[in-house]
Amino acid sequence: MKDNTSPGNEFGTGTLDNALYDMYAYYLQITLQNYAVQGINIYAISLQDSPTSTNFDTPAMSMSSVNQSNLVRALGPRLQSVGLLTKILVWEDNWGTPSFPIQVMSDQVAYRYIAGSSYHCRAADPSTQTQVHNAFPNKEIWFTACSGYLNSATWSEHLQWNTRYLYTGAIANWARTILHWNLILDPNGNPHKGGCYGCRGIATINTTSNSIKYNEEYYGIGMLSKYIRYPAYRLDCTTSLPSSSMSNCVFSLCIHNGDNTTLVLIGNFCNSTATQPFILQ
Repeated sequence: MKDNTSPGNEFGTGTLDNALYDMYAYYLQITLQNYAVQGINIYAISLQDSPTSTNFDTPAMSMSSVNQSNLVRALGPRLQSVGLLTKILVWEDNWGTPSFPIQVMSDQVAYRYIAGSSYHCRAADPSTQTQVHNAFPNKEIWFTACSGYLNSATWSEHLQWNTRYLYTGAIANWARTILHWNLILDPNGNPHKGGCYGCRGIATINTTSNSIKYNEEYYGIGMLSKYIRYPAYRLDCTTSLPSSSMSNCVFSLCIHNGDNTTLVLIGNFCNSTATQPFILQ
């Protein structure tokens, strides 16, 4: 269904054939319907994973913002006509290009069928989610993919990064979810088909002994999942240091849970073993 026809380039190159938008929308529709028949109701669907990535060794399809708008125009009415409540999410790529989802949602026809946009943790930082929120405050923000890496960073360095940019940063910038990818891989980051070489799972399974090692992401998600209880809402809160001349190195997340409890998560990145006073507002 893609416009690339060169042998050997079927995976990472090409975009959706201009004549096949409605056919592809129908394919997505019947896929969702067949899941529903089996009792699996899909909550939300993104149009294409990493639409700006065109790695030759990865199953992918390039999409521009216009491509995504056109596909939403074809898919949205189809889902409505058969009574499917599955949400449509646009973008599904890194933080670095907020203009892309803004352009898609600026299409007045497509806008009616779009629930929101979804993000990965590559490039820039989660503040770009707020740029999109400010442009379209009635549309949802979802954070849907970030992987740990098999690199030289320490356990604590990985957890600190996740806490700063995901567990406080992404949620503080309107994200409704935090998802890590992948779930379980072997010590070499396998199996995978191209793409993310060196990505690490939430857990690592030793394929010789069948033992399981739980990684930093397991404990980070576990911490949040223990204390955030659906339905939960983020409270607007900020942290600052007592002196305005000091660089702020303390970050916070405040959540009000459906059971009327409140969670305050503080991340201290001050690179000091000394007690660090801060102000929470």
